[in-house]
Amino acid sequence: MFNTKQINTVLFDFSNTLAFITPRREEILSNFIDDNATSKEKILKAYIRTDEDLPYSSIKIKTQSERRLFYERYNDLLFGRLGASNSHNFYDYCYGIKKEWELYEDAIATINFLRSRKVRMGIISNFGKRLN
Repeated sequence: MFNTKQINTVLFDFSNTLAFITPRREEILSNFIDDNATSKEKILKAYIRTDEDLPYSSIKIKTQSERRLFYERYNDLLFGRLGASNSHNFYDYCYGIKKEWELYEDAIATINFLRSRKVRMGIISNFGKRLN
């Protein structure tokens, strides 16, 4: 535990700190490629490497067409790492899946703990104007 007497403000990054999107992207990709030989662990590792090599920036990517172009390139790299095909249909497949934000199990407890100690809090995100 930390000493909240020394902390007066905490900022949270919303995505993957307080909440995550369901279904998770590795589950979506696993269902799309429908290949029992490709484990979710392998898919997750491919995502991590692809994120490192081609990070998304909502500051640089502002329009829907820029987003599509980015993800076509991203998916080509991702699918290449997995030895999978049909990456060009994956963007539309993903876009058509209903996704929801889900809070991490300890998010509310953490916020309540900080609130009880009168710590100021803020939430930030690099999603641009909308969390979508």
